[in-house]
Amino acid sequence: MPRTLYLADTSAFSRLEKPIVASAAAPLIAEGRIAICTPVTFELGFSAQSPADHQKLMDVLAAFPPAPSTDADHRRAIEVQGLLAQSQFGD
Repeated sequence: MPRTLYLADTSAFSRLEKPIVASAAAPLIAEGRIAICTPVTFELGFSAQSPADHQKLMDVLAAFPPAPSTDADHRRAIEVQGLLAQSQFGD
């Protein structure tokens, strides 16, 4: 049976310092069951405060298994984002 991978987004990473999030995520991270996709890596890398901070962050993120994605996945994500914007703001 394939193991379940969980895709962590930017908000999940930003909440890892909260005890309740850390306690839930720690076992999954230790088991290699939290994955990260390239767009999230880009977004997190943008928050780096210096070249050294960026390298440290990339070293940490390299420990997470990559979530495979395709151009079709990216196009669909943009489409869904647009639909959410329409439902939120009405058009």
